[in-house]
Amino acid sequence: MPLTQKRKRFKPETCDVCGCPTKVVDSKAVYGVKHAGWDSYIQCTDIFCRAFAPTRSHTYYASKPMFSESVRKARIEAHKVFDMLWSDHPEWRDQAYRWLAGEMGLRRATCHIRMFNYHQCQQVVELVNENYVRLRREWHIAENKKKPVNS
Repeated sequence: MPLTQKRKRFKPETCDVCGCPTKVVDSKAVYGVKHAGWDSYIQCTDIFCRAFAPTRSHTYYASKPMFSESVRKARIEAHKVFDMLWSDHPEWRDQAYRWLAGEMGLRRATCHIRMFNYHQCQQVVELVNENYVRLRREWHIAENKKKPVNS
């Protein structure tokens, strides 16, 4: 993206999911507790929808379209499963994301679970479950080849 071109930001007055009006709320309204990292959210006023999107720096502009509770839960599950690939070996994190991006046909720079839709999150869970043992074995072998042999 050229430096002069600004990223698209969203300031929805109506919900991206159901079309009802939105309001600005803090993280306690979304998660039940104050959540560090996000100042506020735009949330749907419909009690059955409750879609939301995080905003930055009290601008009330969302960095992505609003998403529903089912997408939020799918993202949490996808992260939980995906993070098992690398969480005990933080040095594998980038390798895990490069693998996931390749499997999903994405560029590494755009492979972020926080931007995935419901079906992409399901795909993450399936891919990790199908490949977990093989990947961990391959990465352990590669890591052991890098270690110097004590003389």
